[in-house]
Amino acid sequence: MRQFAAAFVFALAALARAAHGQNWQSDAAPASPTTFAGPIYGLAAAPSFPQTTYDSRQHSVYIVDGPPAGTLTSTAAAAAPVYQPGQNFQLLDTPPTYKPAAALPYSTLEAPCLPPGAVIPDCVDYSCEPWSWQILPQGLIWHSYLAGPKEPRFEALLIGGQNVGEKFDGMVGGRVGLLRYGNTADFRPQGWQLDLEGAAVIREDELQAQLVDGYDFRVGIPITYGWGPFTMKLSWYHTSAHLGDEFMLKHPDFVRINYSRNALVWGHSFYPIDDLRIYGEVEYAYFVDGGAKPWAFQVGLEYSPLVRDCCGAPFFAINGYLRQENNYGGPLTVETGWQWRPAHGGQLMRVGFFYQTGPSIYGEFFRDSEELIGAGLWYDF
Repeated sequence: MRQFAAAFVFALAALARAAHGQNWQSDAAPASPTTFAGPIYGLAAAPSFPQTTYDSRQHSVYIVDGPPAGTLTSTAAAAAPVYQPGQNFQLLDTPPTYKPAAALPYSTLEAPCLPPGAVIPDCVDYSCEPWSWQILPQGLIWHSYLAGPKEPRFEALLIGGQNVGEKFDGMVGGRVGLLRYGNTADFRPQGWQLDLEGAAVIREDELQAQLVDGYDFRVGIPITYGWGPFTMKLSWYHTSAHLGDEFMLKHPDFVRINYSRNALVWGHSFYPIDDLRIYGEVEYAYFVDGGAKPWAFQVGLEYSPLVRDCCGAPFFAINGYLRQENNYGGPLTVETGWQWRPAHGGQLMRVGFFYQTGPSIYGEFFRDSEELIGAGLWYDF
């Protein structure tokens, strides 16, 4: 047994000595390195035989020239390794404007790093990313209209007007993604997505000890699609309207209606530039009650700059909601003020001025004409 152990230790030591003495340059290289497409950089800037190779960490580098003469010390005939001592390179992710005076030496024994003067871009281009299935994806393909009066969001409005008095309009709602087949961007992603939305809208009378006039509920399931500056929505939603208990006690002669509708919506929006959105949708309710009618249309425009610093940016939004039950009239809503965006994602916080004229957005009062002006705080999805 001792002789067997001694022989095993001797063999292990010989193997370690052989491995230590082996020159790393003789390691086998990949059989066929990936060919680099020169036209990406332009024919004038591309070397005669450019190629892209990868190290063990999959860091992509652009080989600028071959290794300096005399760097290969191995006399054994072997295939060229992935990298060679003194070989120069340039990172593929380096900005196009970065043109170093001389190529930089790179050793695979050192950790890869950006060349001096190069910067990491603030965002990633997901347009070429392969689409995949994602459960509970980050971000939304379709965003709520900023001035849409019934769009799910968090909202607080102090408003007033003739024959209306001082009111508080509040909304608690949101929109989330359930399933996506597309890229993984968290802001204006591309692909198909299934969402869930819901909101509760309430009106209080500030002159009557904050008594509730009425409230509407809404729940919906949108299927959305996005490609570049174009987005589309095909949605189902249900809404119902209710009177406040205090309002019915103070107005016993008011005739309550069972306003309700189940509707299908087909909408489109387009971004001619990143900061500007134009949209329109058509809505058909296959079930209506309480004076509601099947058809409705919504159009609008919003200016919302893609500024993500703490200073924010101004915004402006206008929306028209045309309903058959109001002889194809409807509330016209205008909002303007200041907004803030997070570092990532599509959420939006806004403060500003609010103006609305036309029939009331509340189902129990849809026959009443209003002209409202005030100030608001919004958190949009």
